[in-house]
Amino acid sequence: MPRILAIDIGGTRMRAGAFDGELLTQEVLATEVERGPEDVIKRLIQASQEVLRKVGWEKIDGIGMAVPGPLDRVKKTINSPPNMPGWDNIPIGEIFEEEFSAPAFIDNDANAAALGEAVYGAGKGASVVTYFTVSTGIGGGCVIKGHIFHGAGDNAAEFGHQKLDPFGPPCGCGGRGCLEALASGTAIAKKAKELLIHNPQSLLWQIVRGDIEKVSAKYVAQAASQGDALSLRVFQEAGFWLGLGIANIINLFNPKVVILGGGVINAGELILKPAREIAFQKAIPQLASIVEITPAQFGELPGLYGAGEVALQGLRGELDIL
Repeated sequence: MPRILAIDIGGTRMRAGAFDGELLTQEVLATEVERGPEDVIKRLIQASQEVLRKVGWEKIDGIGMAVPGPLDRVKKTINSPPNMPGWDNIPIGEIFEEEFSAPAFIDNDANAAALGEAVYGAGKGASVVTYFTVSTGIGGGCVIKGHIFHGAGDNAAEFGHQKLDPFGPPCGCGGRGCLEALASGTAIAKKAKELLIHNPQSLLWQIVRGDIEKVSAKYVAQAASQGDALSLRVFQEAGFWLGLGIANIINLFNPKVVILGGGVINAGELILKPAREIAFQKAIPQLASIVEITPAQFGELPGLYGAGEVALQGLRGELDIL
C-alpha cells in the first residue's frame, strides 16, 4: 500500500496524518489564520514532518489534501476561502510537493470528508453515499461507487444552498432561505438569540450568564438537553429544515446512505430525530425505504481519511472518473 501524507486544513484546526489505507497517527494544531498563510503552512509542514518521524517513513508516495474552497484542483491552489483571509491563490500543493518530494492531490474539504466516510466509515460498501457537514455553515458531498461526483464546474453538492424558503433569512451566498441559513450552527444561534429577547425565563440565559452574544449552537444544545423549551423549539425547527434538505437529496441522488457530520450533529437526537422524521415523510417512499440516515463514524477525522483516499485515487489516475 502506498505511503500517504494526509492533510486536512480548516479555519479553526488543521491536521496531518500518516495514511496507508488506515490512519496510523496524526498531529492536530490550531490553524490561527490571523498569523497568515506563510506561518500556517510552516507549522503544518513541521507537524507533517513529526508525523512521518513517528511512523519512521523517510519517503512517501503521495500527499492528499482536504482544503477549504474555492480551490483549483488542477493548479493545486487555495483561492480566497471566506474564513481564511489572505489565502489568495496559495499554491499549497506545489509547496508540499517541493517539501516532501511527492505528488500532491487536493480536493474540497466537504468532498474529502464525504469520500472518507463513504470508503472507510459509515458509508463503507454503499454504492451511492451523500454527506452533509452541519457546522458553522452546511457543506455536502456525493460519492458514487467510491468516487467523488465533482460536477461539470467542479462545484457539485452544495447541499447547504438548497433554496428551501424563498422568503427566509438571508444567506452568506447572497440568496435567501438556504438550508445553511436555516439549520447551520450559525442559524441555530441566530434563531435562539431572536427568541431569547422575549423569553427571560429561558435556561439559556443562565448558561450564557446573561450575555446574549455568547449564545452558540453548543449552548443551545446544552439548554435543550436540560429541557429548556426555547432551545428545544430551536432544534426542532432546525431539524425540520435539515430533514427537508435531506429529503431533497434523497429524491435527487437515490443514495443508500446519508451521512451527517459536523459539530451540530454532536447534539445527537435533538437534531437527528426531527431530521430523520421529516426526511422520511417528505422523500419519495420508494427511495426513502432503502436509505439509512446516520451520523458520521469518524467524528472530526473524515477529512484525513478522505485526503488519504484522494491521494490514493490520484496515484491510480482515478480522480476524475465522475
